[in-house]
Amino acid sequence: MNERQEIKIEVNALNPIEYLACCGIFEVASRFDETALAHWQSEDTTSFVLESVLSEKELLEIILSTLTNWNKWKVIANNAKEVIRLEASLSGTNGHQEKFIFDWWYESLTQEGEINKSGWKMYAGQQKAEKITLDMIQKCQKLSCENLSEILRQTSKVSGSFGFDPMASRNALDVGYSPNDLNLPVITNPFSQLLAMFGAQNFFTTRTKQANEIVSSRGWTKDNRRYFFDHSLWLMPVPIALARILANAPTQVPENKTMSLRSPRATRDKYSNLTLSFPTNSRGEKL
Repeated sequence: MNERQEIKIEVNALNPIEYLACCGIFEVASRFDETALAHWQSEDTTSFVLESVLSEKELLEIILSTLTNWNKWKVIANNAKEVIRLEASLSGTNGHQEKFIFDWWYESLTQEGEINKSGWKMYAGQQKAEKITLDMIQKCQKLSCENLSEILRQTSKVSGSFGFDPMASRNALDVGYSPNDLNLPVITNPFSQLLAMFGAQNFFTTRTKQANEIVSSRGWTKDNRRYFFDHSLWLMPVPIALARILANAPTQVPENKTMSLRSPRATRDKYSNLTLSFPTNSRGEKL
């Protein structure tokens, strides 16, 4: 067995898309190395640190081979032609393959194709999950990355966004028209958008409350008529199963082991998006 290596990814943990993308990277790494550990370092700059028998080059190749190839994705629709899930196949060494399933954009779906959306369903109008995903993959094909830190910094113009990225949000009241409805491009990081799908799906979309509630998914709360994505940085190396628990801002964990964050959900007309996070205490109060 290969020796464990440390992979350090420099990120802005207060940017929810970078946070979710790092969760997604850990999710991928853990599927190909069940001994993988990860934690956050919060010093002068924030870093996400992976410990794995996979080298950074190996992990990067696993990720890029799927995020740049639409043929490795599958669209599953119901009788109403409503997409009920996306599937992505990732390949490692020695023929090791893993399949990831995505359905984070809805709480429940009827046979007639009616969606009860979750807190993660922040796009609307002409935008669909498969359309946004395909656009991101096509943009990723034109970008080159040498390491995992770089993969989170690459930007491109895209025609739609999932709402994970504060930079890609546009307010129709500010510009005088709806760029989303006109299908005008925005600037975002397509790799981070796709990796955030892995993070949101596997860390937060467990349904915990009754249907038809926007806060049905883990991590979502409602406070004074506003919606928030509450999450945490875990500050000690842990395996993936424990990381998923610690990410959900648990109040029973000592504060020196986690750092609680809150990202307000901004809404304008039919569209929503996450905004930059801020540190909070265990009750969600801003520090």
